[in-house]
Parts: sequence; structure tokens; C-alpha cells
Amino acid sequence: MSRLDLEGRPDLDGGQRADDAADLQALEAAITAVADMRAELDDLALQLTEYRTALAPPESAQYDDTTFERVAPAIDVFPPVFDRPPAIILPELFSELESQLRKGLHKTASVSVYIAGEELLSYLSSADGSGAPAEPAPLFRAFSAGKAMVAATIWRLLDAGVLEIDAPIAEYWPEFAQRGKTNVTLRHVLTHTSGLPHEYGRGDVDWNDWGRMCDILASMPTEYEPGGVIHYHAITFGLLLAETASRATSTPFVDLFEREVAAPLKLFDTRFAVDFSDEATRSRVTPLHTANGYHNPAMPFNMDWLLDNQVMTPGGSCITTASDLARLYATVCSGGISRDGDAWLSRNAVANVYTTHASAYDIEAMKRSRIGQGVWLDDDQPNRTGAPKGSLTFAHGGMGTAIAWGDPDFNLGVAILTDVMQNEDINGKRLNRISAAIRKDLGMLVGEIATI
Repeated sequence: MSRLDLEGRPDLDGGQRADDAADLQALEAAITAVADMRAELDDLALQLTEYRTALAPPESAQYDDTTFERVAPAIDVFPPVFDRPPAIILPELFSELESQLRKGLHKTASVSVYIAGEELLSYLSSADGSGAPAEPAPLFRAFSAGKAMVAATIWRLLDAGVLEIDAPIAEYWPEFAQRGKTNVTLRHVLTHTSGLPHEYGRGDVDWNDWGRMCDILASMPTEYEPGGVIHYHAITFGLLLAETASRATSTPFVDLFEREVAAPLKLFDTRFAVDFSDEATRSRVTPLHTANGYHNPAMPFNMDWLLDNQVMTPGGSCITTASDLARLYATVCSGGISRDGDAWLSRNAVANVYTTHASAYDIEAMKRSRIGQGVWLDDDQPNRTGAPKGSLTFAHGGMGTAIAWGDPDFNLGVAILTDVMQNEDINGKRLNRISAAIRKDLGMLVGEIATI
């Protein structure tokens, strides 16, 4: 009904006509807003065309066309209002993050995307305002996603010939040979097949005593024949690798990590412990929460206790930013070349990172798994990286919160860090959907997408 029709009706009093006219004005304003939004989306489509072209899969990439779909299922569109506009708009990603934020799957989530060694996007999805992260960027507990930082130290020492992947650990750490462990190698530890999945120290007594924890590990027997089965080394992975590297170089692991990884890659926001007196850094650490029904509601308290007591367990205590974590994967996917153009790893060392070093029965997953040099090669569908079957994507997750991955076929590095711990089923699904949204925005091949 037009405004003239409303004005000409004798059955409407003046107040009613005024109300209807106001409603009509609001409707016209909404129609104008929708038209403006359509124009913005058209502009975004043009903006993304060049990235899709640049990221077309190389002819050498091999994929099974029956195991992925090129277009992800439609997701609910919740366009966020940006407090700080991001450098580029990735609409599928922003919509998925906003949807998950509204569902309570996170309070704060940080995402970094690197292409060809350069950061395309650094983004914060938060109930306090989404957009480009404020400076300095918030820090997150990466949990086991930080295992890649430990492994990276080993990659460098292997590349330099300081370590040999199949040399017995006891060759560098003689006390480790106790109780029949003379045949345990670095390859076994990197692939979680050493037969030492458990540590027996008490977190409140032993974990803050590095020497004592190493003595405990050196005196332990193996639970399985090394190389026989995969059994995830939640804590022992970091301790075993860090101590072996320290013994081989006569350098404390923290200093070694700084020299071999953090400094050359400019990972200025990554550490494995925070000094109690460093109030500036501690204030940047994003508070941890647990979802309703999470199996261990006390986990935030426990993690704060570890932070307060400066407990360093390299396989699980890493504190970092999404940008730092994604940059590590991006460097590998760039052929080992750092942002400064330096050869951080040789091409042979790079290929070894995501080559299968163990393919065996996984006791915890109850299936066969594949592992590279400290990173996982996931053949399942759907998976947390959103990758199709046949992809070279390599990754490592963090307990109930995080994933970081690299896709060498597309020279892409990604990190997703969140602050609400979810049980692994939900966590895997939300990370899958975020990763798949990134792939879809960039015109990449997408694997199966989970439903939450």
C-alpha cells in the first residue's frame, strides 16, 4: 500500500496514519540497507577473486574427487559488527565465528591465516568486540598445539646434523638407557611410539623441578616395544625432546628454542612459562573457561596454578598468539624460508616434517593413525583442518581449544586459538567448521563439514 493510499483512507484517524507512515519509512530504510549490503557483498566477491586464482591447486596435487566437495554446505550468516576492521574480509569465516560466538562455543577466538609466508588475516572473534586484534595481541594457552614449537627445535637440529633421528636417545642422554630403553630413538618420540606415553611425577610436587622430572623419565621402563603402537605422549613428548636437545647442545631448552626457532622466525609472543613478576605479559593471557558438561570443570584453575608457579612442560604449557603459531606452519609451507628470506630449514628437512614417519595402531583413537615429525597427518573425514582426503595438510591440536595446520599444496598456514574448553567431539566439529570456512573463502578444496 502506498503512502498516498494510506493518506486517502477515511477509516484511519490521524494517529493511525502517522504510525503506518513511520512503519513504511522504516521498511524503506531496511530495503535500502539490504541493497547496500548486496553492493558490499559484490565488492567482496571481486576482492576474493584474485586470491582464489592465486590459490588454485597446482597440477601436481592429487585428490580423490569422491571424498570432498568444492562448495561447503551453507552456514547461518551472522555478519559481525567490527570494532576494529580487519585487513581483509573473509565472509564465510567471519560468519562461522560469529555463529559459534552466539552459540557460546567461545567467548574469544583468535585466527591467523598466512599465504606464501605473509599474514593475510589476523582476526579476533569476541563478545567484547570482533575485528583486528588490539596491540599487543592477546595471548592464549595453546596446550598441545605448542608441541609443534618443541618439534621445530628438533627439526633445526636434525637439519644441522646435531641430532640423528634414528640415533638412540641414550647416545645424547646416557642415564636414559636405564631399564631397557637403549633402543628408543628420536623418531619414536616424535611419532608417539616410544612406549613412554605416561609420566609418573606429581604435578604439584615434581613438575616444577626439571631435573627431577628428567630423572623420573630416565628411570621409567617402556610400556610397549618402541615403534609398535602409537600412544599419545601428552606430557612426555615435550620433556623427552627438550632434554635430549639440551643434552646434545649443552644448552638449556628455553635458550635453545629462542636461538633456533623464536629469534629467526620472529616469534616474539611465544613462551613456555611466564615469570610471575612479568605483570604486563600475564595481563595479556586470555582467561580460560570450560563449557557446560566439560569433563573437568577444574581445568581453568589447574592451568592458572601452572601459570602462577611458572611450570614449564614444553608439550603442553606453550603460551602464544595465533599469528606466531600460524607463522611456524607457514614457514614450513614456504619451503623453509623465513619472512626475512633466510633458509630456516632445507627443502629436504621441510619434506621430512610432513612425511609419514609412523603408521600404526593408535591406542587412544582405536584406529590406524599417521604421524610426521611431531605433527599429525589426518586421513579421517571430517577432520579439524577441513582438508579433503589426499591432502598433504599437517597439524597439531591443543586440548579442547585449538588447532594449527599447514597445507603445502597452497602455501598456507593457519592457527585457531579459543578460550572455552570443549569436549573433544564438539571441539573437533567447531574447529573443522572454522577451518573449512577459511578454505571455502580462499577457493580451496574442502573436505567433509561437520554439523554442530
